[in-house]
Amino acid sequence: MDIDMSDQRPGETKGLGRFTPKGGRWTKNNLTYHIKSFTPDLSRLQTRNAIRRAFQLWANVSPLSFNESSNATADIVIDFVTRYEHNDAYPMELKQFDGPGGYLAHASYPPHGIVHFDEDETYTVMAAGGVDLAIVAAHEFGHVLGLGHSSNSHAVMSPIYNGFVEDFNLHQDDIDGIQYLYGYPDVDLTLTKLEIGTSDIENLPACDSPWDAATYYAPGDVVYAFKGQFVWAINDQGVVEGYPTKTNNVFSEAPSNVHSVVSAGSRTYMFKGNNIWRFFGKQLEPGFPRPRKNSFPHSTDAALIDDGKIYILKGGRYYEFFENDLNIGWSKKIRHHWRGIPANIDAALQGRNGTTYFFKNDNYWKFEDSKMVGAYRKSRSKDWIGCGSF
Repeated sequence: MDIDMSDQRPGETKGLGRFTPKGGRWTKNNLTYHIKSFTPDLSRLQTRNAIRRAFQLWANVSPLSFNESSNATADIVIDFVTRYEHNDAYPMELKQFDGPGGYLAHASYPPHGIVHFDEDETYTVMAAGGVDLAIVAAHEFGHVLGLGHSSNSHAVMSPIYNGFVEDFNLHQDDIDGIQYLYGYPDVDLTLTKLEIGTSDIENLPACDSPWDAATYYAPGDVVYAFKGQFVWAINDQGVVEGYPTKTNNVFSEAPSNVHSVVSAGSRTYMFKGNNIWRFFGKQLEPGFPRPRKNSFPHSTDAALIDDGKIYILKGGRYYEFFENDLNIGWSKKIRHHWRGIPANIDAALQGRNGTTYFFKNDNYWKFEDSKMVGAYRKSRSKDWIGCGSF
């Protein structure tokens, strides 16, 4: 079965329906997969992470497990091919690829573990534009596990690809389908979530404890606030459902106890000790973490975007950070640009409308055009994460 680019008009929706089991099921729960070729659009690490994430969506809600294999006789073989080199001769109908747009990928049903991606597409990860590999892969893996298309337009198994979706996940219709074929996870999912949540809550820092770092993440229109091994996602309505959570649940391979974080477009930088982590979307880029240059301060207090430039703050000074060589340039006194904030702040960020915020302990300061706005030393925990009255 295949997935097609969306040709729906704005506002048009498909009728709600349900999953379609089709083509049988695997007779074992532990499946292997082999990536026969890689797209040149992404690094091998990015491709592997996207494939792994797509499989994990199905593993999270079923007794299935998936492990990559170097053996070409693995249960599921993944390949990137073009219409010119593509010739399917398998026991099912697979439509020929048609160049950019149109059919993006197709897969066979069990027990034939064949997944093909059209290499004429431009694949991306966690970014608007192009074709998000993880989203398309999740759809095709549904087929290779035995699911047909769903008439629910919100389901992963809908035949229409509607583009990149932040915090992409399975729809309940997809979950119902995979559990119809394979049953529930080996350990009760609700109990597992409760146990993990309880354990995490016991380790959560106090509500009013200082943040380690914070940044505005434009692709998701949220502020991420970091403390220890946890991250909060905050939008206009408050803390996003499902947060706080472990930082590496959101940013793959992210460190705990970061010193500062800043997002610039699709890239996010994390600074800790002598190292720099760089993420494209929420995937760690190949070659990172990297050691910082000797010109850096020994550690950083905060980082933020201002007027399109990245600045690193340390003590009473701020430094311009250059993305091309991961180095810093000149430094100036913070009070010359943002008068009234204390030295050695905990975190800083610039929001969607250009408003800049500085945080220290349970206080925060708000600036517009380098001028302080509103009351001095407002409560961060109350205003940002709803800790109540203090």
